[in-house]
Amino acid sequence: EGYYFLELNTNMLGLKNSGGKSTPGFSEKVNLLMVSCDAKEAGKGKAGALYDEFRQQINVDDYKGLVEVKSKGDNVEFLVKKDKETIASVIIMIKEKEETTLISVAGKFSLNDLTKFSGMQGCKGLEILGKICEE
Repeated sequence: EGYYFLELNTNMLGLKNSGGKSTPGFSEKVNLLMVSCDAKEAGKGKAGALYDEFRQQINVDDYKGLVEVKSKGDNVEFLVKKDKETIASVIIMIKEKEETTLISVAGKFSLNDLTKFSGMQGCKGLEILGKICEE
């Protein structure tokens, strides 16, 4: 109770059209994992502990920080790992007073490709993808 988990493995945005060419979107399979913890439902301290545990598991030397926002106790970190000219992995860690959301996306894609996930209904935390990619 208090946790939300989403795992999405897709290349559905790179489907072939009738001419056999890929439509705009992902050309490779993309794996998206998201876990969110509501502090009110899960219990005091659980959301912060989840954030800390996840943060310790990341080898930050492999990533470059793209965006970091700290405001009134809220913290958002957006980390990117590149593979030549494409992005191989994105990690977004959102720590708010009442909720923690962790998002990991792996595959080969561009930042604009990530915005396709931002409109998914019921996927709290993914709307940040669209906002970051607009700026």
